[in-house]
Amino acid sequence: MSFARWRNCLIGTFGVYENKQIPGFYKNRKFDEIETCVNDELVSLERVYNEVIREDFYTKLQELRKLAACH
Repeated sequence: MSFARWRNCLIGTFGVYENKQIPGFYKNRKFDEIETCVNDELVSLERVYNEVIREDFYTKLQELRKLAACH
C-alpha cells in the first residue's frame, strides 16, 4: 500500500500537496503553500501518533523499553 493510501485509511485525508512539490514552491517563493504542507504534515503526524498509542503493541513496547532501561 502506498503511503498516501495508508494515510487516507488512517486519518481520512490524502493531503493538499505532495512533499515533492516543496522545492518548486520554494523556488517560486510560494511560502504559503509550504506552510500549508508543513501544517498538514504536523496534523497528520499527531493523528497517526494518537492512533499508535491506542494499540496494544505500543503498551507492550513501552513495558519492554522500561525493562531494558533497568538492565
